[in-house]
Amino acid sequence: MKNILKHILLTIFISLIYSCDSPLIKDISEVKAVPKDAILLFEADEIEVAFKSIQENTLWNVIEKEENLKLIVTQLRSLSQFLEKNKVVVDNKKTLISVHKVGIKSFDYLIFFNNEDVNNESIIKFTKYNTNSKQYDNAIIEEYNLPVLSSPLFLSNYKGVLVLSRSQILLEKSIRQLNSKNDLMDNKNFKYLYESINSKEDFNLLINFSELKSLNSYASNKSFTNWTSTFSDWMELDVSPDKDEIFLSGITSTNDSIGDFLGVFKNQKAQKITIDELLPSGTSFATIYGFENFSKYQRSFKEYLKKQGKLNSFESKQQKHKIKQSDLFDSWVDNQIAFASITSKNKAISFNDLVLIKSRDSNLATDALKVISDKSIIDFRGFEIHSIIKENILADYLGSSFKNIKKPHYTNIGNVIVFSDDIKIIRNVINDYLDGRSLMNYKHFKNLKDDLSSKSNILFYYKNPDFTEQLTKIFPDIKNVINENIKELEKYKSGAVQFSFEDKNAFTNILFRKTIEDESEVKPIWELDFDAKLYPEINTLHNHYTNNKEIAIQDINNVLYLISPSGKILWKKKLESKIIGKISQVDLYKNKKLQMVFNTEKYLYVLDRNGNRVKPFPKKLAWKSSAPVAVFDYSNNRNYRFIVPMGKQIRMYNGKGKIVSGFKFKKTVSTINKTPQHFRIKRKDYIVVSTVSGKTYILDRRGSQKIKIKAKHPLGKNKFFLSENSSLSKSRIATTTQKGELLSIFFNSTIDVSQIDNFDIDTFYEKKDNQTISLAKNTIKWSNQNSTEITEIPGSDFSKPQLFEMNGSNYILIGSISLNKIYLYNSDLNIEKGFPVYGQIVGPALDYNRNSIINFPIIVNSEKGNLKMYSIN
Repeated sequence: MKNILKHILLTIFISLIYSCDSPLIKDISEVKAVPKDAILLFEADEIEVAFKSIQENTLWNVIEKEENLKLIVTQLRSLSQFLEKNKVVVDNKKTLISVHKVGIKSFDYLIFFNNEDVNNESIIKFTKYNTNSKQYDNAIIEEYNLPVLSSPLFLSNYKGVLVLSRSQILLEKSIRQLNSKNDLMDNKNFKYLYESINSKEDFNLLINFSELKSLNSYASNKSFTNWTSTFSDWMELDVSPDKDEIFLSGITSTNDSIGDFLGVFKNQKAQKITIDELLPSGTSFATIYGFENFSKYQRSFKEYLKKQGKLNSFESKQQKHKIKQSDLFDSWVDNQIAFASITSKNKAISFNDLVLIKSRDSNLATDALKVISDKSIIDFRGFEIHSIIKENILADYLGSSFKNIKKPHYTNIGNVIVFSDDIKIIRNVINDYLDGRSLMNYKHFKNLKDDLSSKSNILFYYKNPDFTEQLTKIFPDIKNVINENIKELEKYKSGAVQFSFEDKNAFTNILFRKTIEDESEVKPIWELDFDAKLYPEINTLHNHYTNNKEIAIQDINNVLYLISPSGKILWKKKLESKIIGKISQVDLYKNKKLQMVFNTEKYLYVLDRNGNRVKPFPKKLAWKSSAPVAVFDYSNNRNYRFIVPMGKQIRMYNGKGKIVSGFKFKKTVSTINKTPQHFRIKRKDYIVVSTVSGKTYILDRRGSQKIKIKAKHPLGKNKFFLSENSSLSKSRIATTTQKGELLSIFFNSTIDVSQIDNFDIDTFYEKKDNQTISLAKNTIKWSNQNSTEITEIPGSDFSKPQLFEMNGSNYILIGSISLNKIYLYNSDLNIEKGFPVYGQIVGPALDYNRNSIINFPIIVNSEKGNLKMYSIN
C-alpha cells in the first residue's frame, strides 16, 4: 500500500515539471491510452494547484514522512528544479496519471499528455540524455537517463499521445491499448463518470473497484479487501483538500450485467440513519445499511447472489434450518442494519463482531427469535439478554456480512436488536447507552454526521486511534509510518464514506477531518469474566521485567489471579482461604526481582511473580490473623520485617521466615484490627498498633512503647498519616475516630482530639501533600492551600476515594456501591465527561502501560465475577 503512495507522489512531481499557463483544452485522447487494468486514475487541469493543495494537507504530510517515500520526494524535488531550469513546458496544464499493479507487492504509473500540447523544442534539449530507443508494436520507445534520477524513464509518442513511465513493461501495455479497438471509454459507466468530472475542483480521482483486489497481497486479513472486487464498478471523486480536512465527493457506478453489491440498493430510497446512536465508544469502524423496504432489499440481495453464482448455496443453507425466512425476519426487520468492529486489546482482530438491526416492533422481534433461542435469560441493568442456539443462522439468512456472528447473544434497546457472540460486547453497548458514552455523544462524530448527506444507503464510519491501530494489523507494511506519527494521525479522530442513491446514481461522499478541540473520553479497553464473584480488593503490582503494572485479584473460591495490563490472565493459584487486606511487594534477594507478600487467617505467604511459593513460605501462624500483614523496611536496605497481627498477639518475621527474637512486644489489651504502620522521622522509627477497644500503641523497633497513650479512642476506617513539621515535638501522626474526631498524636507525647463537622464512624479522611480529602455520608470535601470545594455524590456506601494526577491536574475517582456507578471529579468537583461508568469497586488509577494514558480497573457486580479496565484520554 505504501508503494501506491510513493508512485502517486512521484507522478504528481513529474507532472508538475510539464506545466505552464496556457488555457485548458478538453480532450479524451489520453484516456484511450490507459490500460484497462488501471487501479486508479488521477486527473488535474491545474497540476500546480492540485499539488500545492495536497502538500498543505496535514494528513498527507504525515504520509510523506515514511523513510523511503521521503527519499523519493527529495530526489523528485531536485528533478523538478532541474527541469524547470531547462524550461521544459507543456502548453496544456491538464495531466492524466494511471496507477497499475506490476508485481506481487509493487505498483507503477503512466503519465499521459496530448501530443499537440508538448513543446518539442524544449524536449530536444534532452536528447543527450537519450540512451536507447527501440520499436514496439509500430511505436518507438525512448529511454532517458537523467542525472538526478536513479532509474531510467521511458517515453513514447504514438497516435497523438505522449506517454511517460518508469516501467517499460507498463509503457508497452499502453501502446498495445492504443492499438486495441476497445478502450475505457467503451465502458458506459466509466464514460459517464469521466464526463461528469468537475474540473473546478483541485483534482479528480477514478477508482476501479474490480482491480482493488490487488491490495490482497498487502493484507494480513484478506476479508478486509476481498469485498472490493464485487462491491461496485467505477467511482469518480472530485477532490479539494484543505489543511486539516480532505473532502471527496462524486458518483459510484454499478454493473447491472455481472452484479455488484452496491447495486442491491439501486432501487431503495436512502434512509435517515439513526441506528448509529447505539454504537459503543469502543467501536473501531462500522458499516450501516439503509433501505426502504427489507423484503425488497432481500429480493435485490438474492438477485446479486444469483449473478455471482452464489444463490443456490445461500438457499441450501436456509433449507437445513427448516424455518422460513418470513417467520424469522420479515415480520420485524425495519430499514437499517449496522455492523461494527469493536476494539479489544486481548483478542485477535475481528470484523463485524457486533450487529444492530432496527425493528419495526420489538415484541414481534422477540417472538420471532424465540424459535431459535435458549430459554435462559440474563438480566443486565434491566435489559434481558437472550442466546441463540442455532449456529450461523444470521449469516445463512441475511448474508456473509453476518459470518462472524455464529451463536450470538442478543438484547433489545429502544427497538434495536443488538447481536454479538461476545456477551461482554452486549454489556458494553448497554453500559454506554445508559451512561451516555455511545459514539454519537462525542462532538467529532456529531460534527462529522452533520456535514454528510442526511440520508444514506451505505454509511461507513471510522474512529481513531482504534481504526489506525487496526490498520497496522491489517496492513503490516504501513505499521512503522503509522506508529511514528500516531499522535498526528489520532487528530483525524473520525471519518466517513457515504453512498446515497438518487435515481440510478450512487452519490458518494468521503470525509477525513482533523479534530481541533480536545475531547475527554473514557472507554473500556478489555473485560474479563471469572467463574465466581470477586473479592473487592484490587491489588496493583509492579512487573520488574517490563516496569508495567499488573493486577492481582481473588475470587470467592479463593483463587488468586495475576492479570497483565492488556487483560491476559498470566496465572491463577488456589489458596486455602481469603487474603486479608492488600498484597505487598518485596525484593528478598536484593536483585531487583520482586515477590508478593500477603497473609490469610492461617498462613503468611511469599510468592514469586510466577505464583510459585518462595521457601520457607508459606508459614503457618500460631493464631488466626486478625489484620493484614505489615511490611517494614526500616533503612531502605531490603532487610524486611513482616509484622502479622494475630488477635492480641504480634509476631515479627524476617525475610527468611524466622521470628525476630529482638522484638519484645508481648500483647495488647484487645484484638488488633488494623495493619501496623511504620513512620520514620528525624532518623527515629515509630511503629503504630491499634486495637478494637481504641487502645493505640506507639512502639520502637524492639517493641517497647515510645509514647504511652492512656486514653482509648476507637478509630474509624482511616489509616494514620504523618504531618511533619520543623521539629520532632511539633510533628504528629493523625487519624479519625469513630466519633468523627481528628486524633493527633504528637511525637512529644501530646495528644490532641478535635471534633470535625458532620463526621462519623464511616467518614473517609486523607491528607496527601498539601491536599485534604474527606467523605462524610455523601458529601465530599476537597481542600488545598488556596481553596475548598464541596459537593454531594449520588448514592451511598462508597468505595475509598482516590486522588491522582493526570496531565498536570488532580482528580478524584470514587465508586457508589449502592448505585453501581463510578464517578470521576475534577479539581472543581465537577463530574468529567463520560462518567459515571457502571461498576461497584474501582481499582487504582495509574499509567499501567507507561504510555501516558491513565487506566483504572472496575469490579462489576454480576452473577459471575467481572473485571473491566477503562482508559481515560
